[in-house]
Amino acid sequence: MLQSTNNLKTPKMEVVAIQLDYDKLGFKAGVEIHQELLTSRKLFCFCKPVLKTDEPQFLVKRFFRPVLGEMGKYDEAMLVEYEKGRTIVYEVYDDVNCTYEIDETCM
Repeated sequence: MLQSTNNLKTPKMEVVAIQLDYDKLGFKAGVEIHQELLTSRKLFCFCKPVLKTDEPQFLVKRFFRPVLGEMGKYDEAMLVEYEKGRTIVYEVYDDVNCTYEIDETCM
């Protein structure tokens, strides 16, 4: 929380620390780390790891859709995103993308 220490046009601000009991709040956090690797192919397929800037051959539009997880419950974060009605549009290039990358490969 920030509080002003005077009434000038550009007030000086001081930071007030608030102690929170994260266990009591039920707070949970996770960290996801991404790393670009200098490789000749992508990790799960043989497509070239090239970033393209030209016009894509086609687009894939994804809608958020909640599904039951392994524990028989809906992911609460997915429900929040689903309620926002957002979509994600992926640009696809024939020479650097494959069906695996757009989740259409059967295993």
